[in-house]
Amino acid sequence: MTKETKIQMEWIELGFEPSSFDEGGWIDFNDLPEDFDIGNLDAKHYQEPDVDYRTTLVRPKDLRGLEDNNGWIKIDSEADLPKDKSIEFDICRFEKDGTFVSDKAIGYSNLKLHVRDKLITHYKPTDVLNPPLY
Repeated sequence: MTKETKIQMEWIELGFEPSSFDEGGWIDFNDLPEDFDIGNLDAKHYQEPDVDYRTTLVRPKDLRGLEDNNGWIKIDSEADLPKDKSIEFDICRFEKDGTFVSDKAIGYSNLKLHVRDKLITHYKPTDVLNPPLY
């Protein structure tokens, strides 16, 4: 699935198909139908620099985390593999039915094997918990 497809799916699920949206899935509030239920939308203010234009942009709440894909790195080729080979990684894939399957803490060599065998679609560095300072 692509980022654009995810954005379109979320808008359609809310009953609206915008003619265009920015890379974060945001559209101008004024482009919504008058009777649209805004309860499932996030909003932010937008102002054009050096111009007296202000508006409110909205997008589905389910797109929170879109900017960094919730910390997951999509693997399209070996070029997307991490440069740091000394840490462990969480891995995941989406099944054909859309089910999310994940596994925790594998090393770089296993990550590379999973990519080669097309067993995963995404990875992220395993969160390392820093010990308390006091």
